[in-house]
Amino acid sequence: MPRTLDTKEYLDTVCDLLARGSTCVPVPVAGTSMVPFLPPGDMVYLDLPEHPLRAGDIVLFTRPDGRYVLHRIVKRCSDGSFILLGDAQTLRERVEGFSRIRGIVTRASHRGKMLTPASLRWIFYAFPWRWAEPLRPRLLGLRERLRKAKGKTR
Repeated sequence: MPRTLDTKEYLDTVCDLLARGSTCVPVPVAGTSMVPFLPPGDMVYLDLPEHPLRAGDIVLFTRPDGRYVLHRIVKRCSDGSFILLGDAQTLRERVEGFSRIRGIVTRASHRGKMLTPASLRWIFYAFPWRWAEPLRPRLLGLRERLRKAKGKTR
């Protein structure tokens, strides 16, 4: 019988690999908080940050309860904390300090296509999509209706 690895155990191992100097560690996307940029089944590649984190960066962090979350930085605050938000989310989260940031996404595989921070898709979700935060619920609802309508015409 195959053994199933739970997400926390897997991500604990990923963070350990990063702390030991590994780079470009692959992590499959399982949740929906980064949809539409990163739907479940896509792959992200994590490194330790080599530059100061800034708005638009996607980071893996831990919540106070120990759960791992992948969200985008919306703002770096003057007190050293970060405001984070998933691309499919409307509720911002504050992460106090750098200690809960476990890694930064340096590239991603979306439907088999490799993306980097210089990719047009990445830039769109890092900037215009972030600025459209108040409109996200309507835009995501419209996207879902269009997907359903497209499925009916096939």
